[in-house]
Amino acid sequence: MLDLDFDQKEILKDARSYLLESCGLMEEQNNNPRGLRDVYENLFELFFEMNCDDDAVEYFRKAEQLTESAFGRQSIEYVRLMVSAGDALARRGYDIGCDALLEAVNTMTFLRLDRHSYYITTLLLYGIAGQIYDKPIKSDYIKITKSALAEYYVSNIGYFSSIDRDFMWKRLSTEAKNIMFTARTDDLSDKDLFDYLLFSRSLLLSTSNSLKKAVFNSGQQELKDQYGSIQAIQRAIDMQSFGMLDERQSIELLYERKTSMERKLIAKMKALGYSVNDSITYNDVRNALKGGEVAIEFVDYYHLKEQKTYYIALLAKSTWENPVYVQLCSEDELKNCIGNPNVTYSTDDLYRLLWQPLLEYVGDSCTVYFSPSGMLHTIALESIHTPDGSCLSDKYNLVRLTSTRELCKAKQPKTYENGAIYGGLQYDVEQQRMVEVAALNNNASDENPAFVLRGNDRGNWNYLPGTLIEAEHIAGIMRQANIGCGLCESDLGSEESFKALSGGNTDIIHLATHGYFIEGEKADMNDFMNSLSPLARQKTDSVIDPLLRSGLILSGGNRAWLGKEVPAGVEDGVLTALEISTMDLSGTDMVVMSACETGLGDITSDGVFGLQRAFKMAGVQTLVMSLWKVDDNATSLMMQTFYEHLLSGITKREAFRLAQAAVRAKYPEPYYWAGFIMLD
Repeated sequence: MLDLDFDQKEILKDARSYLLESCGLMEEQNNNPRGLRDVYENLFELFFEMNCDDDAVEYFRKAEQLTESAFGRQSIEYVRLMVSAGDALARRGYDIGCDALLEAVNTMTFLRLDRHSYYITTLLLYGIAGQIYDKPIKSDYIKITKSALAEYYVSNIGYFSSIDRDFMWKRLSTEAKNIMFTARTDDLSDKDLFDYLLFSRSLLLSTSNSLKKAVFNSGQQELKDQYGSIQAIQRAIDMQSFGMLDERQSIELLYERKTSMERKLIAKMKALGYSVNDSITYNDVRNALKGGEVAIEFVDYYHLKEQKTYYIALLAKSTWENPVYVQLCSEDELKNCIGNPNVTYSTDDLYRLLWQPLLEYVGDSCTVYFSPSGMLHTIALESIHTPDGSCLSDKYNLVRLTSTRELCKAKQPKTYENGAIYGGLQYDVEQQRMVEVAALNNNASDENPAFVLRGNDRGNWNYLPGTLIEAEHIAGIMRQANIGCGLCESDLGSEESFKALSGGNTDIIHLATHGYFIEGEKADMNDFMNSLSPLARQKTDSVIDPLLRSGLILSGGNRAWLGKEVPAGVEDGVLTALEISTMDLSGTDMVVMSACETGLGDITSDGVFGLQRAFKMAGVQTLVMSLWKVDDNATSLMMQTFYEHLLSGITKREAFRLAQAAVRAKYPEPYYWAGFIMLD
């Protein structure tokens, strides 16, 4: 109920008097039914504002009758009334509100308007009304909504510019997921829910990458040049974010130009037959699985009735006609289990919440493919402690995926031929040295401290002795395996050298350095963030924000990080996720980030916006990254062991598991070994 002050009440009373007087005159003259319909609708809205529900319902009925007689029930005018009035009535708990919204949905279907945004909005309003106000909704609501959203995306949103696409889909997909999972009452809709997850998960990322691939496979240089120009504008936006361009060339103008060019490029691609349709379904995933394999889509959703966030799992097996739905836990229960890694991964709490409910369905499966969601992006599921004292990766081959639809994509075995390795970097480099990037000169102390972190909360970035040993050892392993290797140490590990990898075919990129992720509310306390252009810092709702708050520190990075002057024309050594996202690393099979917190970022309905998002946008297949601050010596041991196994001929996942086991044997506490994950 609205709590109106005295002045508002008086204004509404005056409006009511004028409208009732107009209503009486128009009813008496009876010569303007459409105008009278508008007055009835205004009186409906006014009485609702005044909390006079009975009067409001009366004028809704009058407006409905006149609209039907003037325009007909199968008209957009009738639909508009049913939507606006139905939503208001449903929010007050009236059954006729849900009925009106359903009438609008059915009418738009009849009028073939089911690809219009208004139809999607109405469908979601109908679902919300039914769930929050406990009203019955169509038994096939989930199927209808799933199909409508997919159709609307592939026929409309998928061809928007990246900014418009991100804005539209993030809002729709989150709301739709919450409504559909709240609306689930039995297992009849589980296949539709699984199909929706396959379609929607990381959809924005896959759309961007499919457009890029289509452009470069088109064989038309003009289209490639246009795409390159769009990326150049994005880099100009990056430079503006760092205050490196004239403020008169505002970010807003650059975004407008980029958006215009994207729209033109997409229009040309559509004319060539480009499509964003990716119709992978539960049956496709099921058919891709072998005996002894199971696929799991984890989901977090906000329950509209209970107003709590829950986690569930949808499981697939080759022998199952339909997926299996398993309720796991609430987000509050999950939060209570997360803390110090040595405690979190040494107790059975996470096992009890996330795995024990799945046991009867996972059964004797040896390989478990899973796609995380919500807080699960920050949990090393592979390292969860089990009641017998082992961890999940001891019992299963756990494969972390951005989406289980990855199982349906053909992948050829990779033969590694070359790599680029960064380690032993100097973060304090004189301005002249940054300009020259001269001969290698390692000024670090030979002392090897017992405990050094590859991350930092504040201040400057310290030299990491273990990274030099790590980098040189890995380079030696590669050379023994006849793999070409570029080793970037000391002040040669510059940002320029890394960006030069764009467009090449570097099979493996190894980055042993500091990494960072700054949470949004802490950004204003960071010198580097404060050095950014005010225009960039204001764009808190754009993907530019989390991609600026994640990154890697390369040679000379301390100057910019501490807010000091960087030589003109020289990269600052702080490689942000935003800068990585515009690179072309499609020729790279794997990036190993041997650094702190490289797997973190802002968690959204489309995935984690941070370094992992950036490298995936750049086209990298597999990422190795960390979920918390990692120890220098333990990390160095893990990485050296990983490459020894990898280049002996076994798979990268088996090599990763063996490397983690080696660290675990020497450093039993989970803090040292559980933080690294591998993602395809």
